[in-house]
This record gives sequence, structure tokens and C-alpha cells, in this order.
Amino acid sequence: MAVQLPKLPDVERLSSRVIRVLGGNPGKRILLDTGEGHASYAPRLKSLLDSEKCSIERIILSHWHHDHINGVPSVRSLASADVPVYKHQPDFLNLNDGTWKSFENDHKFSIVHDNQSTTIRAVHSPGHTADHMAFLLEEEAALFTADAVLGHGTAVFDDLASYISTLNLFSSLADFTGRAYPGHGAVIEDGKAKVKEYIQHRAQREKQVLDVLSSEKSRDWSSMDIVKVVYKDVPEALHIPAEGGVKQVLEKLAGPFNSLGTPLDGLGILALPLHLTTCPTQLLSFNIKAVGLSSFFAQGVCCLSVHVAEYAFNRADKVWAQATPALAHACRCVLGQVAHNDAALASVLVTALHRALGGRDRRDAAGLVTFDPDRD
Repeated sequence: MAVQLPKLPDVERLSSRVIRVLGGNPGKRILLDTGEGHASYAPRLKSLLDSEKCSIERIILSHWHHDHINGVPSVRSLASADVPVYKHQPDFLNLNDGTWKSFENDHKFSIVHDNQSTTIRAVHSPGHTADHMAFLLEEEAALFTADAVLGHGTAVFDDLASYISTLNLFSSLADFTGRAYPGHGAVIEDGKAKVKEYIQHRAQREKQVLDVLSSEKSRDWSSMDIVKVVYKDVPEALHIPAEGGVKQVLEKLAGPFNSLGTPLDGLGILALPLHLTTCPTQLLSFNIKAVGLSSFFAQGVCCLSVHVAEYAFNRADKVWAQATPALAHACRCVLGQVAHNDAALASVLVTALHRALGGRDRRDAAGLVTFDPDRD
């Protein structure tokens, strides 16, 4: 909640014995990010501080990239060597000199300047980097998006699934109805609209990748093959950076199943048992109900596996048919996670594995099918 302080005269008699003279103390400010340490930055910042008659009370960093943190030493030379620097997960950079302070999601920073209070709330927003933080300026309903949403073009990311979750989080923030202040590029007047645009763009790219994979189901597509189709109108010099985004899409599609080399191979192999348990003449919704997949987690696994199965079973080299060792490895890596979330689904998958590999069913004391990847 904003606090509006009264404006006081510079000099005022308070009583016959007391006269108040305002000391003209400089206002305090928070600095979000410090740039890359370019020589021109510190003089420019000093000029601003002098003109605004203010000083830096604390520094808050959005994430670890050099173009956001390398200016810390030069900023401290203007302010104070011990001005606190706040960063989510400072240990990530081994920053343990005592003046670096950690903060977590929802942490609030507040200052008062020119009789107005300003509050920013940290919003953990991984994807661009794991430690990435955005900041909600509560009094303006605005969001400092750092590198998650930019004022031009689209953002890059280390993890696409996390990044899309972050975009959806931004879209759902009830207190974010105003501007977006990006780490690069111009101010975005309608922040939510730009976030929606980003979400749609990522969905379009994912659909384009899936369309390419579906166009020639027997072809063993490499990530660069996909790039040459999806980005055919983009200069070839940009294909290598574009390949990183395509690989991220493939990894997102693979999700927790990517344990067998390429994402699609891993998904295809794990789609085999589910394919064998479902009836191809019935709707997917019927099959979900028939095998008792009641949780959203189980239904998601079912839908994703069936979605990729057709691609896997039409591969010209029939990798899935020769993959018993890899399938056993997949069971070790994945079935434990599945069972933790949905024992019924794990039982269905294991039963299908036995049938697919010619094994016989064994059941434990609870009646659930058991499976030994080293023997079956």
C-alpha cells in the first residue's frame, strides 16, 4: 500500500522555541541491475544521481548474466563499497563476501522518496535462466521483466518448459495490469498484451516443429533439418542460433522421458507399451477411462505418449524394435517417477512392457505388477 507523506516547508517555526530546518537529505533509490560494466555507465549514473539529488540504497540483480551484474563494482564506487547487493541464489556465483544478500520469490523491497513509497515484489521467473527474477512495481501495477520479455524481438531461454510456465505466470498476475519494463528495448505500454504475444509465438513454433515431424513420418529428422524447414525464410547465417530453439522444443516435448539420447527416440520407446494397452478403434478419452487413469498426471502421460507413438512406429530404421536395453534403462529412469505420482499408471505400463518383451507377469504382495529391467 502506498504511503503519501506530507510535503513540508524547507523552514518552519513549530513553536516559540522550535524552528525546523529540513536537512535536505538525499533520497534513497533502488537500482535494478548494473549493466555489463561499460566505462560510460558509471559517469552516466552519477550524473543522474546528482540531478535527482538521490543515492543508491541497495542494488537488486535480476539474474547472473554478465550484462546485468558486471557493473556492480563501478556502481559501488559511486555509492558505497558496502551498499548491499541482492540476488536470488547468490551462491550460484560464489558471491559470499558478506555484502551480497539472498532473496526469494515474493520478497518485497520498499523505499520512500519525494514523500512517496515505492514497493517492488520479486517474482521468480525461470526459463531465461534458472535464477531469473522479475519485479512487480505495485504502485504502478507494472512489471520489470528483465530478460523474460523484451522490448524488441523475442527472448532466449535455457529451459523452454520453465520459460513457458513463466509467461503463463506473468499472464495470470492479477496485480500486473500496466506497463512492462524490459531489461532490453523500449518500454511496453501494454505488458499483458506483449506476454500474450510471446505465448502465442512459442505455441506457433512448437506447432511448426510438430508439423514438420508429421510431414514425413518415416524420416529421421535432425534438429537442423527441422530448422531448414521452419526457418526457411530466415538467412542461413541465423540457422545455428535457431537450432538451439528447435532443440528446446524437442526437449520440452520429451519432458521427463528424455533418457535415451534424442528426445523423440526416448518418447517413441516409452510410447510403445502404452500403444499396446490402448484400443486403436476407440477414442483416446475412452482408453483413458478404460485403464483407470484418473489423475491429471497420468492422463497427460497417456496423451503425450499416444501423440508421439505414430511417429515412432513409422521410423524407417525401426529403432524402437531393437531397443530392449534402452527400454530397460528407460524403465529404471522413468517408472519410479511415474509410480510416485500414479501407481495405477505404473502398473499399466509395466504390464504392457511384459507383453511387449515376451515376459510373464509377476505381482507383489499388493497385487501390483513388478518388473525387473535386468531380467525381463
